[in-house]
Amino acid sequence: MNPALFDSYVFVDWSASSGPSPATPSADAIWIAEWSDGRARATYWRTRQSAHAHLERRLRALAAECRRALVGFDFPFGYPSGFAAAAFRQAADVPWRATWDSLTLGFSDSPANLNNRFEVASALNRSCRATGPGPFWCCPSALADRWLTVKKAGTSFPFMSDAGWMLAEYRACDLRALAAGLRIHTVWQLLGSGSVGGQGIAGIPYVNRLRHADGLRSVSAVWPFETGFRLNAIKNASIVFAETWPRVVEGLVHPGARPRDRAQVLAMARWAADLDRSGELAALLGRPASLTSKKLAAVIEEEGWILGIR
Repeated sequence: MNPALFDSYVFVDWSASSGPSPATPSADAIWIAEWSDGRARATYWRTRQSAHAHLERRLRALAAECRRALVGFDFPFGYPSGFAAAAFRQAADVPWRATWDSLTLGFSDSPANLNNRFEVASALNRSCRATGPGPFWCCPSALADRWLTVKKAGTSFPFMSDAGWMLAEYRACDLRALAAGLRIHTVWQLLGSGSVGGQGIAGIPYVNRLRHADGLRSVSAVWPFETGFRLNAIKNASIVFAETWPRVVEGLVHPGARPRDRAQVLAMARWAADLDRSGELAALLGRPASLTSKKLAAVIEEEGWILGIR
């Protein structure tokens, strides 16, 4: 049996909420689970900034100890192919990085957990099509404008940008999940039960900062953007960031577990650890089956992939 790829497994249930989460640990907040040395621990965080500070400290410590960590976040790392070109009006050499850097620059968050994710989405929509809404949709009525609407009405897919780029509603990995009978939300939906779009805008900037933090910059990689699904590239990084989705481990979570978010991140951390020990995690981090060369390039350059979707 091949040795495990990682020593620690850190999984994060993120939140895009405005305002601190309740003092009493609850659902719809930030939960972080870590599985190390056969032991699991989950912690609760009321704000994104406090969770980020904890993660940075913890990942720096693991890197300093020469321990390798898989770090999963439950929001999309990328958008359907063509988004960077549509939003920024030029073909980016590295589309995912152009999007990550733009979100990091435009997104603001306060110590009180107040953020501008809907304003960021509206500005991106306006860049894509100055005359109407989309591709992002769903926001509070008080924040709706010409470019960002309360409901999906007015936004259709494939979405045509002013620059002539056609944007799909789903990424390749989302379509793979749908084909497997898994209900998955589009990355464009910002609000509503099960939606992930808001978390992406409010989460990517934090992963980007972790990726480039002192002590982590030279030892980190974002899967699959910087690894290309290559096992050697994964082994060369001490800290590997990956997009995850709790539905992948739905069957491992007890139906009565509360808070469910806590149970899910603990289940995901143990799931990854078990798969790594059995040698199966390497296959999930490898190239997805049945992707054309063109689609594979789009996944690596812009769309990303969900760990656990084959």
